Amino acid sequence: MTTPFRALAVQVRQLDRSLAAVVRAAEAIGAPAPSEEDWFELLRHKLLPQAEGEPLLVVGIVGGTNIGKSVLFNHLAGQVASGVSPLAAGTKHPVCLVPPGMEDPATLTRLFEGFHLRPWQSAEDPLRESNANLLFWRVGENVPPRLLLLDCPDVDSDAKVNWQRARLIRQSADVLVAVLTQQKYNDAAVKQFFREAVEADKPIVVAFNQCDLGGDRDYWPQWLATFAGETGAEPDLVYVVPYDRAASHELRLPFYFVGRDGRTPPAEPSSLRAELAAMHFDEIKIRTFRGALARVLDPDRGAPAYLATVRAAAG
Repeated sequence: MTTPFRALAVQVRQLDRSLAAVVRAAEAIGAPAPSEEDWFELLRHKLLPQAEGEPLLVVGIVGGTNIGKSVLFNHLAGQVASGVSPLAAGTKHPVCLVPPGMEDPATLTRLFEGFHLRPWQSAEDPLRESNANLLFWRVGENVPPRLLLLDCPDVDSDAKVNWQRARLIRQSADVLVAVLTQQKYNDAAVKQFFREAVEADKPIVVAFNQCDLGGDRDYWPQWLATFAGETGAEPDLVYVVPYDRAASHELRLPFYFVGRDGRTPPAEPSSLRAELAAMHFDEIKIRTFRGALARVLDPDRGAPAYLATVRAAAG
């Protein structure tokens, strides 16, 4: 663990211990517990679980309904790890691929607090209905060390339970791959999800899926500009992926890097998995830690506001 990351981890653990003492004292005087507050969930579900051990990078593949997220996830995985349904809102539960040697349920439970973890049995697992927040995991033989890939339910679903899962995923992930299409780059629910991700300083990679490389070339820079303008996102990487049903089924869809502004002409296909593995894990973890910690310490909506409530209750 690098020294800057270790220092932040120590501060997070100290903050949690101090807050635990305050919460116990607050309960004695009838002050409300912070357990349902967003900042408290962020502390418990994001910061504390990752304050131990070497930095791991959780990459969430997210987006709207029926836009091919699971197809792109399977391409990143190099295997069919998540079921693909032709029906809208097919994925009900997230699927996590972990690198070989990381088959430790205790570590995964810490990383994904709020979910009930289940070993992956088949590609149909995440398509099944359940009110429980399940997360299916398995080892991905092609996943690079310290990288975890997360296929996510739709963030624009009408199902309230999907909103809860989307929030937990946003808290757990370090990098978000925004899967967008011509129809789904400007959806209100998708934009709100990424606005909140930007507030938490999450690195964002954009993948425009189902593109016509010739006919859409003048349009995807406009789609990107609209998405960035509406969410405040400044994507670290931007790709376009063509519509090709046969290549989709055979896990050979090409990913074309088009520059951060979307205006670089597509040339040779790139390996998004290799690009994600090449990211500076420690720097990203520090960035996301600081972003999350800033929200926890927000004077109006974080721990300071809770402490003010406790002081008022104490008279």
